[in-house]
Amino acid sequence: MLDEEQMEEFRQMSRENLQAKLTELREDYAEMDEQVTFMLRSTGHHIRGVVRKKHERKLKELEELIQTVEKELQIR
Repeated sequence: MLDEEQMEEFRQMSRENLQAKLTELREDYAEMDEQVTFMLRSTGHHIRGVVRKKHERKLKELEELIQTVEKELQIR
């Protein structure tokens, strides 16, 4: 969940910086999703449940950040 400090940081950013941040977050999400999918599909690797949940949590956090930045851009 986003804290107030992150929200304020997004509010202070220019539209151009928000768009750049959104692009960065989307790239990070795609890369992490690809890594997790690869690990889960690799037959030679066993992924413990704790590790899988950790990755799922990070993906969810990135998704929340993306949605927040998108909302902030819509306001402007």
